[in-house]
Amino acid sequence: MKKFFTLIVGLTTLLSVGCDPMDDIYDDIDTSFVNEAILEIELTDEDYEMLGLEETKNFNSVDEAIALIPNLLSKKYPTLTKNSSATVSFNVSGGTAYRVTEYTAVNSDYTGDKYFADLNDVQSFLSNKYPEAKEGDYVVLTYTTKATQNEYILKEDDFILLGDELASKYPDPAGNAANFKNFDLRSDRDTYWSDAMILEALNIVMTDVYPSAPDGEKYTVTYKTYDGSSGNQSKSLIKTSNGFEVDANASEATEVITKAYAFIDSDWDEALTLERADYTAMGQSYPNFDDEDEAAYKLGIYLNKMYPYAEPGDQVALTYDYYNGGSTAPVYANFIFKDGGFSILPSDPEDIEDVKSSYQFSFNGEEWIGEVIVRYQLTDADYDAIAEEFKTKYEAQADNLENYGNFNRQGSSNSWTDEMMVEVMSFLLNSIAADAEAGQKYIVTYNSYPGPSETLNLVKAEDGTWTKQE
Repeated sequence: MKKFFTLIVGLTTLLSVGCDPMDDIYDDIDTSFVNEAILEIELTDEDYEMLGLEETKNFNSVDEAIALIPNLLSKKYPTLTKNSSATVSFNVSGGTAYRVTEYTAVNSDYTGDKYFADLNDVQSFLSNKYPEAKEGDYVVLTYTTKATQNEYILKEDDFILLGDELASKYPDPAGNAANFKNFDLRSDRDTYWSDAMILEALNIVMTDVYPSAPDGEKYTVTYKTYDGSSGNQSKSLIKTSNGFEVDANASEATEVITKAYAFIDSDWDEALTLERADYTAMGQSYPNFDDEDEAAYKLGIYLNKMYPYAEPGDQVALTYDYYNGGSTAPVYANFIFKDGGFSILPSDPEDIEDVKSSYQFSFNGEEWIGEVIVRYQLTDADYDAIAEEFKTKYEAQADNLENYGNFNRQGSSNSWTDEMMVEVMSFLLNSIAADAEAGQKYIVTYNSYPGPSETLNLVKAEDGTWTKQE
C-alpha cells in the first residue's frame, strides 16, 4: 500500500570543520571564511523552531525532513562551498493516537454517477469529509461502487481444447486457434473468427473451467487475438440458463462494499487486509488471531518481509481478524518502522516515542540536495513484458519466466545469467523510466528461483544506457 523511496547522497570531500550553533539572524556572518566541509549535525530545539516545528520538534516523515532540511542548511552554513556534505540526525514522529470511524455513504456523497468508481473517488471524498484527519486515523467506509467480476484469461490449453471441440464445425479457424493460441480477426481469411464464433468458443471454455457456475455469476474473459499484430480483447459474460452470454449491463452493475481506509503520509489509502493465505504463512490454524501480543509479534515479521526497504518512521495501516473466544471481529492497527523493524503503535499516546533518523545531503554550489535512488519492485505486467520482448532471443528463459513469474537463477539451460539480467532490466527501465536523467540510480527487486528475490543496482550513463553498479 505504500511506496518506499530512499534518498542517499555520496560523500566526497577533503576537509572537515566544526561549526558553532548559530542564532536566528545571520546578518553578521563573516562570509570571508569559505570552506568545503563534511558535517555531522543533530537538529536542536532552535533548528526545529526555525523550521516552524517548535511544538512537535519532529517531522511527520523522512520525506518531509528531506524537503525542509536543505533550506535550514543554507541558512546555517552560507559559507560552505561546492561538494560540502552534511549527515543530519533528526526526529520523525512515532505516530499518533488514532481514531476509527464508521461511515456509510449516502446519495449526496456521490458526484455524477451514484457510486465511487475507483480509489481516486474514495480519496477525494474522504479528504473532503475529514479535513482534520490525523496520521493513522481509520474510516471504515460502506459505499456503492462498480460491481466486481470474476476474471479469466484463456490459456494455451483452452485454445487446444477449442481446436478439438470445433474441428468439425470450424475446421480452419479451430485449427489456427489451436496452433497459434489466439483468435484470428482478419475477415478476409479462412481462419477468421466472428464475434458470434468467439462467444460460442468462450462458452465451451467457460463451461469446462466453471462447470458449476451459478446463474447470475459474472465474468470478464480475456483472450489473445491476431489482426496483423498480436493483441488482447475481453468480453463481459454472465451465466444464464442458456449458458454464458454477453452481459449487456456490465458497465452499469454496482454493488455495496465495506472497506477500511487509513490516513497515512497525509493521504487516504486502503488499509492492508490479511487473506487466509497470510494467516497460514504465519502459522495460524484459522484465519484470525486469538492473542493480541502474538498478532503484534507475527505481523511485525510479516511486514518486515513485505517492505524490506522501509525507512525509520514509515507507517503501515493493517487490519486483521481477532477471535475473542466467542466471535471474530476486525482489529485496526498501525505499525511503524523503527529500530530496524516494524512494531505496533501503542494505543496510549503517552507511550508513543519519536523515531531517530538521519540523512545525508550534499551542496552542489547552489543548493543542498539529496540524490534520489528509486527502489522498484517488478509487477506481474513487467514479467510478462520481459518474457514477450525476449521470447526470440532467449526462448527457453522467456518461456520459463512466462510460466513461473520469476527469473531462474540456478544455472540450468533456461537460467538467466548476470549479463542477461542487466540487459532485461535495462529494457524495463527504458520503458518505465524513459525520462530518467544521467546519473539516476535504481535498485530493482525481482522474484527469482531459488528465491525468493534478488536486487540489481543500475545507474543511467551519459549515453543513455543502464549499467550495473556494485
